[in-house]
Amino acid sequence: MKYKNHIKTVALCLLTMTVFSSCLKDKTYVDFKDAGATIDFPAVAYHGEFNDISLAASPTLTAYPVLVNVSVPKALSTAVHIVLKVDPAALTAYNTAQAAAGLPVYTLMSTNNYTIPDLTATVPANQTSGSVTVNFNTSAILTTDVLPLTIISTDAGVINQYNTILYHVTVK
Repeated sequence: MKYKNHIKTVALCLLTMTVFSSCLKDKTYVDFKDAGATIDFPAVAYHGEFNDISLAASPTLTAYPVLVNVSVPKALSTAVHIVLKVDPAALTAYNTAQAAAGLPVYTLMSTNNYTIPDLTATVPANQTSGSVTVNFNTSAILTTDVLPLTIISTDAGVINQYNTILYHVTVK
């Protein structure tokens, strides 16, 4: 008799679990169609704030594109303008964290070692990325030099947490 009661109890438990688990309405995806635009440096999202780049030694300036991204479900139908600035405070904050961890600190790259013709990146209509060109003077860059850039404004969307990038340039 006890055996039959155990079987009934197990069967009832299984039936109850089956009934209640079928009522779950989990979504298998997130719908971003109503999400607004966010602005960022894609390299920061993939590699972190500190980015090592390697450039060939050259007697002339070496152009390097700094990519900016407009993250949206569908590309915007109007151009987006994104303004950057050279941000020594970002390098100071990074160095403070490095020093506290006993790691190396870096120096702000001298303005003699780079030029940025325009600090405004334009993302064309119906596209999701644009760039600003930094021209590096590879013959003068020191091994501890870092160029910190921060996104400071945009005419569309919201600037997200990937808004600061620190370029550490290695000359080969």
